[in-house]
Amino acid sequence: MTAGGRSALVTGGAGGIGLAIAASLAEAGYRVYLLDVSPRVVEAARSLGARPGQAQGRVVDVADEAQLIDAARWCLAQAGGACDVLVNCAGVSPKGQGGPIPLPEITTEQWERVHRINVTAPFMLCRELMPAMARQGFGRVVNIVSRAARTYVPVSGLDYHASKTALLGLTRALAGAYGSQGITVNSVAPGRIVTAMASATHPALLADTLKMIPAGRFGEPAEVGGLVVFLASEAAGYINGACLDINGGIFMT
Repeated sequence: MTAGGRSALVTGGAGGIGLAIAASLAEAGYRVYLLDVSPRVVEAARSLGARPGQAQGRVVDVADEAQLIDAARWCLAQAGGACDVLVNCAGVSPKGQGGPIPLPEITTEQWERVHRINVTAPFMLCRELMPAMARQGFGRVVNIVSRAARTYVPVSGLDYHASKTALLGLTRALAGAYGSQGITVNSVAPGRIVTAMASATHPALLADTLKMIPAGRFGEPAEVGGLVVFLASEAAGYINGACLDINGGIFMT
């Protein structure tokens, strides 16, 4: 599957799943714009793509509305007025002592920050980018949720569960509202993937999780990247409002 010169914006692009998604999109021929709060995103972007300038990185705190809107408009300008694919991957999952933070210890500030990054930032980017997708009659939005949006996950915190479930609801609402305009909006729900964020979990909890995965292993970021490339393609044009699980079989519906 090739992109035919299309463009894609990926948040959380400095590492982990976000960088793997950006790499997969660049390999498929997309012009890719990476956003991340880490300065590493600039160098990460330089390492992608077969041609100069195919991938560009920008340091952005997605929790900051002004920064995020400015970055979205930068992307639109770079992409010639319309960004074809939006992948909302940036996310946070606060941990305490290698596991979820108990309810009495979750501050309102933490709750609001998690939702600001995990739900509000995707909403704002959709608000900025989807009208241009609608005008051109084509667009793809992929929201990276989590197994915690689908079912109870003991290693995930209450705030993370709630935020990712909200993002799943946003996906469905946008899919319904924009499906007639050539735009698909879908979610991808990874299970345990080998990333730095996942490594913050206590080893004993990870071992317990591994025992429950029929595939007998954790997933690789590139496997999520491959799924996102498919959802961004013409071949996935009739998949809309769906949540695709990629978890080795630990959760099935």
